Amino acid sequence: MYKHTQIAWPVFTLGSIAIIILLYYAIHYYYWWPILVSLFVLTICVILFSSLTIIVDNDLLRIRFTGGLIRREFKLKDIVSCKSVKNPWWYGFGIRKIPKGWLFNIYGTKAIEISMKDGRVYRIGTDEPDELKELITRKLSGE
Repeated sequence: MYKHTQIAWPVFTLGSIAIIILLYYAIHYYYWWPILVSLFVLTICVILFSSLTIIVDNDLLRIRFTGGLIRREFKLKDIVSCKSVKNPWWYGFGIRKIPKGWLFNIYGTKAIEISMKDGRVYRIGTDEPDELKELITRKLSGE
């Protein structure tokens, strides 16, 4: 079994600084309610996307963002291939549609790309792409 959690310190740090700035403006300016709405949305995003856990067991590849509220599972038997890739910086972080498929990422440009039997492609950001690729490739070959 493989379990690894990547913490997005830059997202957490920059998000926290932005939250402090928004709090300052919410306290000191007359039009505070739009700032509070932005503050609420930003706080939720920082909490939800501050870590990404990847778990590989006998038959599943699981990913979950902080707290497990946002998660996704892939059956290993449905994966055709896995490779280590580097995302362009503009792909960003979070969950998003990218030209080849879908991206799940919290920080950085390193990722694995899995291709499914149904033709779908997913990229999962990780700071250990080679180790994860090797493990999944071994599981796909039946080792």
